[in-house]
Amino acid sequence: MRDRLRHLFDLVDPMPPMPAPTLVNWDRLALVPDTGVRGASLRFELGDLVVHVEIGVVLTGLVVPAVNEVEVRWPDGMTWAPVDGHGLFEVDDVPRGPVRLVIGTAATDWFVR
Repeated sequence: MRDRLRHLFDLVDPMPPMPAPTLVNWDRLALVPDTGVRGASLRFELGDLVVHVEIGVVLTGLVVPAVNEVEVRWPDGMTWAPVDGHGLFEVDDVPRGPVRLVIGTAATDWFVR
């Protein structure tokens, strides 16, 4: 009975085709070894692009050269942070756990906040 009902629904209201998933090949910002700065800080580089991140109650950072915004991602969400003319950004609503930053077509590795 269930198979007949399923077949009837498929005839009357078929499932629309699913779009193919879009794969994004991010350029990878490489983690640079500790620079001697105390506290929870990370530095990522890709060519001329440098991202310095301070991990604390608020996630703060510096992007050189400056961009308009930084995308902050975590496993079940994301937000954008505006970047000022000096390359500084600040995000205070990022949950604890794995986080990555996306700048244009470049992304950092996941790190833990």
